[in-house]
Parts: sequence; structure tokens; C-alpha cells
Amino acid sequence: MEPLRIGDVVSVTRRRAPGRVAASMGDRRVTYSQLDAASDQLVRALSNRGIGRGDRVVWWGDTSLDAIALWFALARVGAVCVPMNPHFTAEEAGQLLDRADPALVVGDDSHAGQVSLDALRAAPATTGISPPHIDENDPHVIFFTSGSSGRPKGVELSHRASRLRILGDASMWPSGPMVCMFPQFHMAGWYGPMTVWTSADEVVYVERAEADALLAAVHERRAVRLYAIP
Repeated sequence: MEPLRIGDVVSVTRRRAPGRVAASMGDRRVTYSQLDAASDQLVRALSNRGIGRGDRVVWWGDTSLDAIALWFALARVGAVCVPMNPHFTAEEAGQLLDRADPALVVGDDSHAGQVSLDALRAAPATTGISPPHIDENDPHVIFFTSGSSGRPKGVELSHRASRLRILGDASMWPSGPMVCMFPQFHMAGWYGPMTVWTSADEVVYVERAEADALLAAVHERRAVRLYAIP
């Protein structure tokens, strides 16, 4: 039986439907072939920085299609993705970073990190990177709780636990696009989309979870699924 690894989700779907749209946001579209290639490029960029199995890497940025490739690239090198709330103050971010103890912090244009995601994406392609052995029971993500009843707690999930979590809602066959209203530091911002990527469908992201933006996204992309909090 094949091991249940997060990094394989898009590569498997790419072989079935390379030209299908994997994700969209506004006027931008990313196909499964493009997403798989972007993930491989980031694998090389991360490996060249010494990031490997078991290293924790914080992603601190706004919702972005480029962050999807980072999510899968980290899984492919065996690193642990730690999404951080882009609305955190410097003090709040510092507290989370102290607890996460990351090997690398990746930011965007609005959030300072040790390296920007754009810089990683622009890193020159290299060859000779040997893929690490990744066990399905290795951790691949740490989500931090909201901290409503105390300090936020890091919840660590393995590749296997995450794949089993999405299998119940996933399908091998496309059924239509899904609008994702959740930010990418939130668990639902990744696990809902992963069920869609398993079935070779499209995830439609919005910049803000506002009614007009959500309704427009449903209409423009002819979405058939929308999970929202009342």
C-alpha cells in the first residue's frame, strides 16, 4: 500500500489532469501542472537553504496562490509547515515564533521574514537534489489554536492523519469548483482545498471573507461548494 503523504496529492492529480485549474484568485489561475512544477522549484530552493526533514518553517503572509506551492514543497522535503496569522502584531508573532522555534520564516511583501516567498520562487533552478525519505507518520503541519481560553497551542498533525482526514470528503472524480473563504493560517484553509485537489477540481480563493466577494466568486467560477460559518 502506498504511504499517505501530503506532498503526493498534487503530483498524483497532475498526472490525471495536468491542464485543469487547481486554484484561482481574482483573475489569476494556476493549473495542476503549474502547481506541481512550482512546488518542485521550491523544493530545490528550500533544500539549497538546508531545509529538510523535521525542520519547522513558518509561513507568514496573506492568502496567496503562491503559498499553495510552498505548502506542498515543505511536505516534499519533509519539513513542518507552521502557518501564522497575517494579522498578528509584532508582539503576537514573536510569541508564536518563540514557541515554534522555526528553522526558517517565509514572509511576503507585507510581513517580514528571513526570506520572502517571491525570493524563494525566483531562486535559480538547481539539479542533484536527492528526495528525502518521508514516513507517513512524520509531522507535516503545526496549526496554532485561537488562544481564546489561554495561550495558543500548537497542534501537530502527521501526513497520514491529514490524508485520512480528507479522504472522507474527497473523490477521484471532479464535481465542480469550491469557494474557500478561510485564510491560509486556518486549518479549514487547507483541509477543504485538499479534498478538492484530490478530485482534480478548482479551489476559488477570495481576499476577504465578505458576502459580496463570496457571491461574486460563486457566480464567476460557477462554484458548487461553499463551506462558511454562519
